[in-house]
Amino acid sequence: MRMDGKQVRVAVVGLKRGMAHVAAFDWAEKAELRWVVDLNEELAKNTAEKFGCRWAAKMEDVLDDVDAVVICTPHFLHHEQGLAAMRAGKHVLIEKPLAPSREECAELVHEADACGLKLMVGMQLRFLPAFQYLRQALASGEYGNPLNVDVWQEGLMEEAQGAYRSSKAAIGGGVLFSMGCHYLDLMLQLMGEPLEAIGVGSRVGTEWMEGEGTAQVVLTFANGAIGHLASSWGMRYRATPARIHVHTTKAMLLMSEDMTRIDVIDSGGRRTLYQDQPRIVRGVETKGSRWAGFGQAENFVDSILNDTEPLTNGASSMVTFGTIWNIYDRWERQTANQA
Repeated sequence: MRMDGKQVRVAVVGLKRGMAHVAAFDWAEKAELRWVVDLNEELAKNTAEKFGCRWAAKMEDVLDDVDAVVICTPHFLHHEQGLAAMRAGKHVLIEKPLAPSREECAELVHEADACGLKLMVGMQLRFLPAFQYLRQALASGEYGNPLNVDVWQEGLMEEAQGAYRSSKAAIGGGVLFSMGCHYLDLMLQLMGEPLEAIGVGSRVGTEWMEGEGTAQVVLTFANGAIGHLASSWGMRYRATPARIHVHTTKAMLLMSEDMTRIDVIDSGGRRTLYQDQPRIVRGVETKGSRWAGFGQAENFVDSILNDTEPLTNGASSMVTFGTIWNIYDRWERQTANQA
């Protein structure tokens, strides 16, 4: 479906998690932010007034007036709402994860293919300018071959007993599935699909969650390199060394914790290779992860207008979440064997 020369009319559904998308699509030159949708009518109305668009309480009330829908509702609603939007002929961007289960994700990917529609998953960190620089630097071969990759996502999620994010079924697992997926995805973009992934998880400090609140994962890759991911919602304090460390046969490359800078350490010492330059969008200084959201919005709109695949399409995301499902399957087998 090609739409050359037109703007893509967009609705953002779910404003508690969707405000960054509202700003991004309001900014995107080839998009028209036409509707914001939320059950909280006051929030929807106030947001519409701020951004100069229309508002509604239900997604179905806006489908006849848009080309694409951005779904930012709780995970357990993604499957139902994504199918409804695509069956109405709308392109869809769904915040990560695509859906809580393999079966639901596979159905969404199949539906998009069957309908000839674009399905994008909100893995926006791939659009970080610093990450794109890091990926190109490694691909150039200038710094040798990668042998070890470490990634850290250390944080604290305030206790939410009884909230949907405490439910393993509602979010699809625990912190690894809901937040660590972003950083696992970056690792796989650098290293390729893993040959093996094993991990351990714990609920210590996050007993309010049914799934793991802290996870450690180790991966092996086809070139012989190994990787490590630390992910947590239970860490009250942190002194994270960086967001990503990549050790190569000639150097060490680092992405800063705020994901705006790339440094290298080699025989010449330590120096900065890349530093984000802040941009002003609607009067707000924008860099790092916020800027990645704008890049994601542009890519989604361009994929619709030019009939190309979005960078983070459904099939691509299935590799990342498939790795996590394999880890979870292993945990379940180990638990069953211990019972």
